[in-house]
Amino acid sequence: MREVKIVWADTRIRNIKTLAEILSVSFNDDRQKFEEDIILAAFKKWGTDFGKLIYGRFSAVLEDTASKKIYLVRDHFGLAPLYYGILDGVLFSSSCIRDLTEQGNFPKELNENALVTYFVYGYPLVPETFYKGIQKVIPGHCLVWSIEEKRFLSDIRWFVPNFEKDRSLSESDWLSAIDDVFDTVMREEQD
Repeated sequence: MREVKIVWADTRIRNIKTLAEILSVSFNDDRQKFEEDIILAAFKKWGTDFGKLIYGRFSAVLEDTASKKIYLVRDHFGLAPLYYGILDGVLFSSSCIRDLTEQGNFPKELNENALVTYFVYGYPLVPETFYKGIQKVIPGHCLVWSIEEKRFLSDIRWFVPNFEKDRSLSESDWLSAIDDVFDTVMREEQD
């Protein structure tokens, strides 16, 4: 059994009721704690692919104390930010870049690569940030950090969008299916 704990998480899970049933997680009065319990149970059951089954925005940092690994996971579309940096072999992470500049004593040096893409696109391209030494986790990815080796072991892309046309339903059937999904999500959101 994995010895995993949540280091921190920033979540707003839309299909929380369905996941709670599948994972046998009981609701408690604290929504944030409940969502963290969902993420933890999903990670223990499905590993780094757990994000595929969560609808909503989330970023999380999990630590597997047995394997001495840290997992940085970001939602499908990058709605919840997740920044990280490494100083003297120590991994720092936060959902707010300001926290990193304060907690890790990161030098406030301009990342010129980010500045170039900002002038071209209007924003720095992920994983770059305006700070040298601080990066963002790419949406739909999981970075695996080895505490012992003090380096990233892998960058797992768990979300790969599929843009193939599915002609199994008519246009009106697709619209109906989309309405059903929307209704389900809204119903769960209200509960």
